[in-house]
Amino acid sequence: LRSATTIGKKDGSCEEFDPERIFAWRAVFEPEARAGRGAPYSERIRELERIANITWPAKDQTEIGGWILRASQREDGKGISRRANSVLPLGAPPYGDPQISLDDALTLVKDFYSSRILPPLIQIPLPAYKQLDEMLEEMGWSIDLEGEMLIADRSDIVNNYSGELSSHLTISAECDRAWLELHDDRSEIIMRNYPAKYFSIEDDHSSVIARGRLASSDDWAMIAAIYVHPDHRSQGLGRKILGAMAHHSPSPKLASSVVGASNHRS
Repeated sequence: LRSATTIGKKDGSCEEFDPERIFAWRAVFEPEARAGRGAPYSERIRELERIANITWPAKDQTEIGGWILRASQREDGKGISRRANSVLPLGAPPYGDPQISLDDALTLVKDFYSSRILPPLIQIPLPAYKQLDEMLEEMGWSIDLEGEMLIADRSDIVNNYSGELSSHLTISAECDRAWLELHDDRSEIIMRNYPAKYFSIEDDHSSVIARGRLASSDDWAMIAAIYVHPDHRSQGLGRKILGAMAHHSPSPKLASSVVGASNHRS
């Protein structure tokens, strides 16, 4: 429909009609995007890593073709999180298309991190860059950490956690000191570089005992920094925070990067 009396045809033209002469009609709605469907698997993995990089932005970023070199340091010079202090290949497989030889690209990587007194680290989304992972292993790069990207549909989380919302829940556009100090968080410099929602559950004394961060880009929402105070675990607070974030998510698809199918090689 282009208007209440005009319909668009397949050839691009429009035709007027009398609504009183319509015999049958039905409404057709665009389906909600699904987390596990869409582009080919390898393309979706690269999309997720791109969005994760947008919503958790490094303080310092340099591009070498399809490689993004990232660094974020505290005042004492130490790096803040592996994601924000590693190379992310996002170009065409099998090596991420640095647009120069792999040897030259790795030399630039080592120089980039050496100048910042940081160890060189490369995040390798698998299986898209499996050949890069194997090549680095042959060159002596070791696995520093293995991680996974978990995905879910907002509707599924909301349905499963519909009764888990807390009356002590607060949502803010800023991560205040109480939110940060729950886990002695040093990632403030990164989190403040991208708009996000900060979820907190407080006890009866207004102390933060559980928290989480939700940042959206395109039709994905990235969940991060979920933490429950050790004295309040096994009480379902993690479920309540997750349910609240899904309930208030502006995006239909949820994702979270956790330790434990990308490799970080150093």
